[in-house]
Amino acid sequence: MHDPAAVIACTHPELFTINPMPLTVLTEGDASGQTVTGDGIKTDDVGVCIDVLAEKVRDLWIERVKTLA
Repeated sequence: MHDPAAVIACTHPELFTINPMPLTVLTEGDASGQTVTGDGIKTDDVGVCIDVLAEKVRDLWIERVKTLA
Protein backbone atom coordinates (compact mmCIF):
# COMPACT_ATOMS: atom_id res chain seq x y z
CA MET A 1 0.00 0.00 0.00
CA HIS A 2 2.84 2.40 -0.75
CA ASP A 3 0.90 4.72 -3.06
CA PRO A 4 -2.11 5.18 -0.75
CA ALA A 5 0.25 5.61 2.21
CA ALA A 6 2.08 8.41 0.41
CA VAL A 7 -1.18 10.31 -0.08
CA ILE A 8 -2.33 9.60 3.48
CA ALA A 9 1.03 10.90 4.77
CA CYS A 10 0.15 14.24 3.19
CA THR A 11 -3.39 14.36 4.57
CA HIS A 12 -2.77 12.69 7.95
CA PRO A 13 0.90 13.29 8.88
CA GLU A 14 0.13 12.51 12.53
CA LEU A 15 -0.01 8.81 11.56
CA PHE A 16 3.67 8.87 10.52
CA THR A 17 7.03 9.56 12.08
CA ILE A 18 8.74 11.89 9.63
CA ASN A 19 12.37 12.95 10.08
CA PRO A 20 14.26 15.54 8.02
CA MET A 21 17.22 13.91 6.22
CA PRO A 22 19.53 14.82 3.37
CA LEU A 23 18.97 12.55 0.38
CA THR A 24 21.13 11.78 -2.61
CA VAL A 25 20.11 9.96 -5.78
CA LEU A 26 22.98 7.92 -7.19
CA THR A 27 23.52 8.61 -10.86
CA GLU A 28 26.35 6.22 -11.77
CA GLY A 29 27.20 2.55 -11.53
CA ASP A 30 25.07 -0.49 -10.77
CA ALA A 31 23.12 1.39 -8.08
CA SER A 32 22.12 4.23 -10.42
CA GLY A 33 18.72 5.58 -9.44
CA GLN A 34 18.99 4.43 -5.83
CA THR A 35 18.08 6.99 -3.17
CA VAL A 36 20.45 7.02 -0.19
CA THR A 37 20.95 9.02 2.99
CA GLY A 38 24.16 10.11 4.60
CA ASP A 39 27.28 10.14 2.47
CA GLY A 40 27.35 11.86 -0.86
CA ILE A 41 26.52 15.31 -2.03
CA LYS A 42 24.67 17.27 0.66
CA THR A 43 21.13 18.09 -0.38
CA ASP A 44 18.42 20.03 1.38
CA ASP A 45 16.71 17.96 4.03
CA VAL A 46 13.48 16.30 2.97
CA GLY A 47 10.85 14.61 5.14
CA VAL A 48 11.47 10.86 5.26
CA CYS A 49 8.85 8.57 6.80
CA ILE A 50 10.62 6.20 9.16
CA ASP A 51 7.59 4.73 10.95
CA VAL A 52 3.86 4.44 10.44
CA LEU A 53 0.76 3.53 12.40
CA ALA A 54 0.04 0.91 9.76
CA GLU A 55 -3.27 -0.36 11.08
CA LYS A 56 -4.70 3.16 11.25
CA VAL A 57 -3.49 3.93 7.72
CA ARG A 58 -4.98 0.67 6.44
CA ASP A 59 -8.29 1.33 8.21
CA LEU A 60 -8.48 4.87 6.79
CA TRP A 61 -7.79 3.57 3.29
CA ILE A 62 -10.43 0.83 3.58
CA GLU A 63 -12.94 3.37 4.90
CA ARG A 64 -12.33 5.63 1.89
CA VAL A 65 -12.50 2.81 -0.65
CA LYS A 66 -15.83 1.62 0.77
CA THR A 67 -17.31 5.07 0.06
CA LEU A 68 -16.61 4.53 -3.66
CA ALA A 69 -18.88 1.48 -3.91
